[in-house]
Amino acid sequence: MRVELDPQTVKEIADKENLSSRLDLSYYLRNQVYKMQQLLLWLSEEVEQGNPQGKLYIDSVTNLIIYQILKQHNDSQSNFLGKDPGLEHLKIAMEYMQDHYAESITLDKLTRLSNLSSSHFINSFKQTLGVTPHQYLLKIRIERAKEKLQRSSLPLSEIAYELGFTDQSHFSRYFKKITGMSPLKWKQNFVQK
Repeated sequence: MRVELDPQTVKEIADKENLSSRLDLSYYLRNQVYKMQQLLLWLSEEVEQGNPQGKLYIDSVTNLIIYQILKQHNDSQSNFLGKDPGLEHLKIAMEYMQDHYAESITLDKLTRLSNLSSSHFINSFKQTLGVTPHQYLLKIRIERAKEKLQRSSLPLSEIAYELGFTDQSHFSRYFKKITGMSPLKWKQNFVQK
């Protein structure tokens, strides 16, 4: 089952519930707990039956789904980064990259933010997240690129510039490396779904 959630609604619920709204849900939630399965089943049944209970029911179940996703993501992030106080340094750097992904972010800036030496920062980042800081930043930019490709008709060169890539070629090369297809091919596949 594929469920598409309105990003603005997700943000509103995240803000209201004090849950992290800086998250990437595109790769999140492959297997879920019973509550989530039940909510999705209720939503699916309601849609299949032609929405006999009305819009309020759909909105309520959708909000519960969003709340569960945000809560589980927030809990998993807290468990992942919260056990070791030293990992708080990485969290600061990750949040900075999420907020400033379109800017030129230097290793020096990230190490100053995290109060770690560059070698310790890189090693800790790689051991904790399984990717280098640069790879993490590229993934953020590519996820933002997917959002822009879905919602706008901007030329690739403009999208590349807005995301902090040096040019369209640089953008396309990394997009294909991460997604397995060119930005235009990805957009065509998304539009067909």
